[in-house]
Amino acid sequence: MPTRRETLAQAGALLATALAQAQPKGQGTERLTVPFEYAAGLGSLLVRGRINRRPALLVLDTGSSHTIVTAAFLGVKPPAPSPARPGVGILSDAIGEEVTLELGPRVSQRRRVAVMDLSSVLSPYKERIDGLLGLDFFSEFSRVILSFADRTVTLVR
Repeated sequence: MPTRRETLAQAGALLATALAQAQPKGQGTERLTVPFEYAAGLGSLLVRGRINRRPALLVLDTGSSHTIVTAAFLGVKPPAPSPARPGVGILSDAIGEEVTLELGPRVSQRRRVAVMDLSSVLSPYKERIDGLLGLDFFSEFSRVILSFADRTVTLVR
């Protein structure tokens, strides 16, 4: 008859095997967990990262198809942009730029972003928002897990 220790070791090995088989190969190996905060009075989720080595505050925006950085943050003067107009999405002129985007320990070099004048869209925020982290970023992962209890977002590849 096996000892209690042997039984627990066998159960642990069986559980590890079952979890490994349940996890598709090549998925779930990279996990990125970063804290989020709520925008004052708005309920939007904000994450702190870095763009071109400068601290940036970004709105988690799965409704935005692209990651957008404000022209003011990058010091870019796009050719005669029209101000962003709220509606079904954000409608405005944009230019493309390559930036280095850091979120936690993950660094994306030469990431293509849209650069826009978001001043009218971001005017309700009390914080200085530097951009929107869009669906193009999130779609690089197989899962996005929001933990409201821990105030974290975990991205699993």
